[in-house]
Amino acid sequence: MKKTSRPATVAILACLCLFSSLAFAQESPREAFGKGNPFKVEELPAGKLKTHLQSLNPQAREKAMNWLHTLDFSQFDAAEHLRVDQGGGIYIVCPDDHGNCEGHSHGPAAPEAANDSPAATGTIAPQAAQTTEPPTANISVSVSSPPAYNSRPGATRHIYLDFNGGIVSGTAWSTTTYDVKVWSQDTDRTTFNDAEQTWMRRVYERLAEDYAPFAVNVTTDTAYDPDNYTGNKDYVGWLMICETTDNNGVALPHNGSGGVAYVGVFGNSTYSPTYQPAWVTSTNGGGNEAIIAEAASHEMGHNMGLTHDGTSTASYYGGHVATASAPSWGPIMGTGYNQNVSQWSKGEYYDSRLTGSNPQSSVDDLAVMSARIPYRADDHGDNFTGATAVVATNNAISQTGIVETTDDPDVFIHHRTGSHLPNCKSLPLRRRYLGGNLDIILELYDSSQTLISSSNPAAETNASISTTIAAAGTYYLVLKPSAAGSPLVSPPSGYTVYGSLGQYTINGTVQPFDPPLGLTGISPSSGNPGSTVTVDISGTKLASNTAVKLKKAGHGDIAGTSRGLPSK
Repeated sequence: MKKTSRPATVAILACLCLFSSLAFAQESPREAFGKGNPFKVEELPAGKLKTHLQSLNPQAREKAMNWLHTLDFSQFDAAEHLRVDQGGGIYIVCPDDHGNCEGHSHGPAAPEAANDSPAATGTIAPQAAQTTEPPTANISVSVSSPPAYNSRPGATRHIYLDFNGGIVSGTAWSTTTYDVKVWSQDTDRTTFNDAEQTWMRRVYERLAEDYAPFAVNVTTDTAYDPDNYTGNKDYVGWLMICETTDNNGVALPHNGSGGVAYVGVFGNSTYSPTYQPAWVTSTNGGGNEAIIAEAASHEMGHNMGLTHDGTSTASYYGGHVATASAPSWGPIMGTGYNQNVSQWSKGEYYDSRLTGSNPQSSVDDLAVMSARIPYRADDHGDNFTGATAVVATNNAISQTGIVETTDDPDVFIHHRTGSHLPNCKSLPLRRRYLGGNLDIILELYDSSQTLISSSNPAAETNASISTTIAAAGTYYLVLKPSAAGSPLVSPPSGYTVYGSLGQYTINGTVQPFDPPLGLTGISPSSGNPGSTVTVDISGTKLASNTAVKLKKAGHGDIAGTSRGLPSK
């Protein structure tokens, strides 16, 4: 009996071991969820999202699962950042600039970010001085009438920066009515002083640059406040920039975090008022305007449907430092607070979800956003045939534009009636300060469309051309977006051309060509011996004191008895 029982026991144990091994393989964590990666609640990693989904009633759970399958998110967002409300709405909780989220850390603190003052350096590759401070009125204004800035008047879609506080009620955030504090840098919450207006302008400018490629108006105008706006409120992204407790000491939805926002709601029929506003903590980085602006663009990105840019081991990617071949860089949907260039991304950097050891799909930021806020119309010709004409006024040229898409060169045509020396410089809107998006290549072509000169400095985002053109004719100036460095290798540097979009200016001089002294004609070229001959000599740079001598081989110089320039 013992002989027959032993093999059976071994077989049973072998089966148990095989089953255990299969079970372990099936329970290996997934790395991607949502759109293109269907899943069940049980497959989510442990965390608040999974726990709350399991506690919902069937109707709310079904709504939440359908919602989640419209998004593309990583296991880190699933485990740490995504949340579901009692009605099945999906929102996301973001850390502050030091990686803190709801009281716990998601990583080491970022270096202290530099502000937007001209003296700021942060981790930026050195660049020449450029932008001066935007002018303000130098007087305080009522909080009910803050400075009204609009990046694209006339657009049908808007992103409203709300610094004014006020009542928030009737939303999915809570049944509580919030009395939100006015943002302030001092104890006076009835007015915005000059320094506060400058701070608001800086935040506005950075958001306007991030969203410049799209047909959307970034604004501080209270006409777009939900209490005032009479148009389609589902097309107004509402960013509430404030402290994390209200006037009554009640904790606001973003308390303990850097910001919170519902995901993929902009333009939906329930966006207003149910899933508004997106909340941004005004004390991030000690109230640093650069960090606040990055966080605001980030939270509005969530409203557009974006999740986080991370790595194979972390939910957020903070970017990489400047090198000799590229400025410092970070993704807007990561934590690129401290970088010279911050851009929309699709994971084209080392160890992203797209390029890691186990590649997964990565969110294409521009594709997701352009489904809700379409690209703006091209403002300049993108080929030689359709080039935009540029005319010099008092030997100066000036032009502005926007690179809307990665494959969008802007081409300008200039006609010259004489030889000249051009000196052109093109600057992205935010060349000196943190948070620029556009890196520029500048090229000069002749009428046969042959490249004469080009400029693309490795560690800077601007470009300039200074060269001599030897002949009159038609010339083309071409501005294109540029990549930099090698972002896909370790250690990474720079960025691909994908997110190199935004506003630029072209300024230059077209100086008349200063030719050397030269002889172009003698008339007559001969005369009779012993006679007096009047000879007209023509050339370049001739003046009344020009010395003229006639020479003949084998004879001495023949000096003229008088000389002069014809009157004109």
